[in-house]
Amino acid sequence: MKETSVLMKVRHGNIARLLHVEMGDDYMSLGMVYEHDDHCFFMEKRNMPARHPHTVKTHLYQILSDLAHCHSLNILHRDLRPNHLLMDSKGNVKLAGFGWATVEADKLATVKSGILCGDPLPH
Repeated sequence: MKETSVLMKVRHGNIARLLHVEMGDDYMSLGMVYEHDDHCFFMEKRNMPARHPHTVKTHLYQILSDLAHCHSLNILHRDLRPNHLLMDSKGNVKLAGFGWATVEADKLATVKSGILCGDPLPH
């Protein structure tokens, strides 16, 4: 439920777009705009200039722009990782994975250090 409320609140060109929500007694389905790949798969593709400095700068700018937009709405993503960075067919980054996101009323002042959110680190 939290992910849907956050996705309905954020509207930004590089954030995955929620189209509709379907709820049943024992399920919830999110209809989102289809994005081509996740960032891990995109980086592994052959014949793609993924490691070219201009491409890296462009992707980083898009990610930071997404996060800045979220922070301007007092939304903390809290689970930023390559699998939550989707790629459209033109190679643009789309931020997704808002399941751990929170809306902070006090303009990010309530963030506490030492709290691990999201998936555990790989061994």
